[in-house]
Amino acid sequence: YPLDLSASYGGTEVTIKGTATDPFKLEAADIDLTLKGPDLSEIFPLLGVPAPPTPPYSLEGNLVREGETWHFTKMQGRIGDSDVAGEVKVDYGPEKPVLTANLVSDNLDFDDLAPLVGSPPDTDETASAEQKKVAAQLEQKDELFPDVPLNVSLLDVMDMEVTLDAKKVNAENYLPVEALAGTVTVRGGKAVVKPLKIAVVGGSLEGPLSLDSNEKPSVAAADIKLRNVDLKAFFKGSQFFDTTEGKIGADLVISGQGKAVAQVMGT
Repeated sequence: YPLDLSASYGGTEVTIKGTATDPFKLEAADIDLTLKGPDLSEIFPLLGVPAPPTPPYSLEGNLVREGETWHFTKMQGRIGDSDVAGEVKVDYGPEKPVLTANLVSDNLDFDDLAPLVGSPPDTDETASAEQKKVAAQLEQKDELFPDVPLNVSLLDVMDMEVTLDAKKVNAENYLPVEALAGTVTVRGGKAVVKPLKIAVVGGSLEGPLSLDSNEKPSVAAADIKLRNVDLKAFFKGSQFFDTTEGKIGADLVISGQGKAVAQVMGT
């Protein structure tokens, strides 16, 4: 059967075109899927797949069903001002569904990761209306961390393993990140980023991050090692750049508890 379907939920739009032997169960489906909207986390009511909060996005690829497994392959598009490509697989066979994703970005805008912790991206770039509202509130209150609730209930919907390899990162002068790679594993309501490696001029930042929703309220933690980083890189664009020399290293072990990033950092 040929399929040609469009669906929307709020600002989220889904378009599918292709074929299926059963158009209701979508068995043996081979579909071209286009997905776009203001925030990737808003696909959950429409597709039942928990996704992280993001800036506005547009993605397209090929969706194939094999038994209880869905493959979203040849995926490409943009999230905020970052390009992204790769594939996503969701297996509904186990008692708890399992999502596996391998993602690559040739050019990642570092502030596009800010919504992961509830912060807005740079509103001079690509941001949704809601993210611009949050940014205005932070500026008005002169606050660094947003009081946006962490939506930890979705951590228990399915198990996940998501790998991201950002080959080039564009960041502000004071945050000289050049590349990053990491794997996010979600099991039993706990998310762990391990391994995580961020290339910072001349050196690296490595170590696990975690968010445990089994604790009430949730506990976020990090064990970070900063090694061999050029100190002057943090002063790029300032009067101190030419007069600063040396390397910097640090060990950072922190944890906090709360329902929002502001509460976590406050503890």
